[in-house]
Amino acid sequence: GAQGDFIESVGYLDYTLYHPVFLFDLYRQHAGRDLASEIPVLARICDYYLAVVQPLKTGLQRVNFGDMGSGRDTLSFHEGRTAAVWLWLAGEFKREDLFHLARRTQPNPADLFELLFWPAKLEGASFAGAPGDAVFEHIGVVVLRDGYHDEATVLAVKTGEMWNHNQSDAGSFILSSAGVELLVDPGTTEYSNPLHAAYFKSSRAHNVTLHAGRGQREDLDDLGTRLMGCIGGRLFAPSYRYVLADATGPWEGVYRRYHRHFLWIEDFMVLVDDLLAWQEGTWTHLFHFAGEVTVEGSRFRIRNQGQSLLAHVVSPCPVAMELATGYASRICPNELKHEYEVTEKPYLMVVYPAAGLREKIVTVFELPGGSPRQVEALAGDGMSGVRVTGPDGSWEIVCHHRADGRIMHLNPELSFGGLRTDAFLLAVHRDAAGKMDRAGVHGGSYLREGGKVLFSSLSKRDALV
Repeated sequence: GAQGDFIESVGYLDYTLYHPVFLFDLYRQHAGRDLASEIPVLARICDYYLAVVQPLKTGLQRVNFGDMGSGRDTLSFHEGRTAAVWLWLAGEFKREDLFHLARRTQPNPADLFELLFWPAKLEGASFAGAPGDAVFEHIGVVVLRDGYHDEATVLAVKTGEMWNHNQSDAGSFILSSAGVELLVDPGTTEYSNPLHAAYFKSSRAHNVTLHAGRGQREDLDDLGTRLMGCIGGRLFAPSYRYVLADATGPWEGVYRRYHRHFLWIEDFMVLVDDLLAWQEGTWTHLFHFAGEVTVEGSRFRIRNQGQSLLAHVVSPCPVAMELATGYASRICPNELKHEYEVTEKPYLMVVYPAAGLREKIVTVFELPGGSPRQVEALAGDGMSGVRVTGPDGSWEIVCHHRADGRIMHLNPELSFGGLRTDAFLLAVHRDAAGKMDRAGVHGGSYLREGGKVLFSSLSKRDALV
């Protein structure tokens, strides 16, 4: 991709680059030609590598979409080629931040190639300069973060496509916070293991939404998809971030629309799933977690290493929240090849009733260490949503059910709290005295309060007013 992103998992980028970097050096030394400088995308690969780093209290790992390992295994993929590639790139493009990543992973050279590529003129003291929030159009991946410190919050969402070393994970997301993993991807195993195709590569192994028990079509692994998933919208502002992940294409035959709207506001997140299926059936959210999970009425709590993520299942009311049997994998030390230890690991299924072809599902996640929040459902004619109240006021996030259609010569309009808009999502913050001071408009062309125009556009946009 033009931004240095790789269509398969990031571990296969290590494998791909490990071979040409030697040729680049040979050309420079023996032909006097710096081929690397003639390939601009190589420099952008540095940012891609840094964007998918997931810092934890126990060390670093990488966002592991596709056929990657899990946990620390993501840094040792493909027989330890990772550090040599990072070192070569850091030296070629004078990237102190990438050298810092390499040194955090490998404090000293461990083999001949790491020694050869060790950039003597760099110190790699910190991640200064590393990218923050990043959207990669080519692969349909977004990574949001609040830093590179050991207790940073990292949210990564994937759309893309199901092909080759990718998995049936369009729409899946990974979340870590307070230095621990919370929502995870189980990883992979040997391709000769029947569980690779039957489980790890299937939609059941990812944080997605099944319809009538169905995931992505397995035959698309060979046939490919007509339309890739994409990041269809984004807005990044202080203490307010929004992403629309459109995973419809890879779910061909299951969904006509599979949109996942993520709002990260201050210390909580809201997920709104906008679903349109080809036939009626139940909807099932899958949540693969690290640590343990407990169900508390209409909420569930994930606990891991002393930290907890509290999830509120706001609307609609689920018919069941239950554990199912899944698997997790870890690489076992072996001098000749990668071998995996696969163990049973439960995951959570939240099942919603069938209610026609369309559904809007609202879920709120309270991040570890945040202010206590009161979460209550909002409902009305043609709308649903949630009010999240904290010490500095409340956020009201409203989903306009009719905004995804059209009426001849007239955009469907939502009236809420004295506001009028045609937006699909409206997020309004009111201070402790009830005065509105911020409003997020997503997929809308106007926002009006009484006779006052707060936002107006000739096309539907995302805006924070």
